Amino acid sequence: MSFNKNKKKKSRFIFLRSFFEAIEKMPKENQLEIYRAVANYALNGEDTELKGSSGAVFNLIKARIDENNKKIL
Repeated sequence: MSFNKNKKKKSRFIFLRSFFEAIEKMPKENQLEIYRAVANYALNGEDTELKGSSGAVFNLIKARIDENNKKIL
């Protein structure tokens, strides 16, 4: 699901320390895909389907991004 359908692309988003710490605990080979998925979701509203623990971390971060967007909008 995309939160940003039919809306202007965002130029910024809040990246919390907890996001960084969770991603840094992941294997190096998974970190980039998670960072990219988070940025793409937060800035463009495009959901990326990640599998396994990468998907679990991304889904938790995605929920927080959605919460932050509700507060800001």
